[in-house]
Amino acid sequence: GRWAQSRDYRLPDGSTVVVRSDVSELVERDRSLRESQANLANAQRIAKLGSWELDLTDLADIGRNALRWSDETFRIFGYEPNEIDVSNETFFGAVHPDDRDGVRQAVRRAIETGVTYSIEHRVIRPNGREIIVHERSDVISGPGGRPVKMVGTVQDITDQKRAETALQGYQARLELALQTAKAA
Repeated sequence: GRWAQSRDYRLPDGSTVVVRSDVSELVERDRSLRESQANLANAQRIAKLGSWELDLTDLADIGRNALRWSDETFRIFGYEPNEIDVSNETFFGAVHPDDRDGVRQAVRRAIETGVTYSIEHRVIRPNGREIIVHERSDVISGPGGRPVKMVGTVQDITDQKRAETALQGYQARLELALQTAKAA
């Protein structure tokens, strides 16, 4: 099967001309793109890894720039996809108050230097639950080296951090037991 698109055009004399185009290649590209997007969304969901983009049209006031989140980023922050309007205010409102300055500094430094940032910070979800995320971002520059966009990822690492804390506790108890055994 091939896909065709037909268009009817009415001419001034009242007759109709039908133009048909083979759009099979476009339909296949569209199908492949949708499949790729679905695979990416599934991978992000499984890894608890969201993505985001921040336009940098206004470097003087970063908060005025458009911010976009992937569906998984919404979920990480405790929302259903597109449940809320995304903005820098929304993002920083979710960042734990004690971590906001550090995140703002990392963003500003990345924009000023063009250097990737990689930070961990806490997020408070709308239900009050605190999680820990790891964020990583690159700055994309345009002509003349002017920053035009930041693209980044955010990953919920709460379970990993809990496991690390538990492991440290086990190691400390094991070390204490070994020291006690040597002293006996």
